[in-house]
Amino acid sequence: MIILISPAENIENEISMVNEMLTFNSNFYYHLRKPESDIEVGRKYLKQIADENLKRVVIHQNYELMNEFNLKGVHLKSGKISETPLKITSKSYHLGDEIESENLEYFFCSPVFDSISKKDYPAQEWNINDWNTEDKLKAVALGGINANNIKSAQEKGFENFAFLGAVWNSQNPINSFKELLTHV
Repeated sequence: MIILISPAENIENEISMVNEMLTFNSNFYYHLRKPESDIEVGRKYLKQIADENLKRVVIHQNYELMNEFNLKGVHLKSGKISETPLKITSKSYHLGDEIESENLEYFFCSPVFDSISKKDYPAQEWNINDWNTEDKLKAVALGGINANNIKSAQEKGFENFAFLGAVWNSQNPINSFKELLTHV
């Protein structure tokens, strides 16, 4: 599984690039994470995503939009999974002993390497080789993942990857994403 997380701040031609990248791989999900956006900004953004791709989009805020669009689900930022009636698709964890995976499709283990997009966000000790099969299949490596360290993440037991800084902080996000896809 491959996940691309949106940049926190809008960039030029972002949505057209997202629509193009969503055509590259059918086992790819897009996480819309715009921490500073309100519901109207989120609604406007989602209206620009091709209808056939909305079912591959997970939102990180403005959860009310789940009822308006045919989205994959929501990413829970904090709190207990059992305390919300929403269709929770994913959640982020920063320590292995925090993981509550039972009702999740997948979850982020972060950061696996020093973050590219968040300065001063150092890697944690992630090695999932000894985890049970179900949790290993749900675990997604996030944080500092790039073409040069995917193999190292695989050696830590990861089969699923989320990208953010390696794509959006590059000169050409589309080419960077295409290159990353050749490594997974």
